[in-house]
Amino acid sequence: MINSTHQRAYQIMHGEKHVADIHENGTCRILDGRFLPYDLWLEEAKDIDTRLNNLTNFYAWCSGRILTLDRKYAKEILNSIGFSQARTDRERAEIALSCKCLTLTDIWWVRRRMPEGLAEG
Repeated sequence: MINSTHQRAYQIMHGEKHVADIHENGTCRILDGRFLPYDLWLEEAKDIDTRLNNLTNFYAWCSGRILTLDRKYAKEILNSIGFSQARTDRERAEIALSCKCLTLTDIWWVRRRMPEGLAEG
């Protein structure tokens, strides 16, 4: 059994509806697959390959939710708010996660789930 109590975890939200959790070890729990983003594929399995795929898919989905560098003034905007011009999906995902993966084009966002007894800071 994988203990995910003290790991970083994220709640994938559709508006105010909590639809899935994903942990930093790649395990996930899908609460309502009908409301998952169509371009985010997650599986509830414990094997290492599936968990790696879950993380890769999650980071790729998150990374697509930030300002792309081909947009006018994108580099200047990212630099002005203290973000580097990330090159990998993981780096872009970290930027997106710092902004809860919010976009103006859809209703999905991500909330960090804290271990029991701790408050989000």
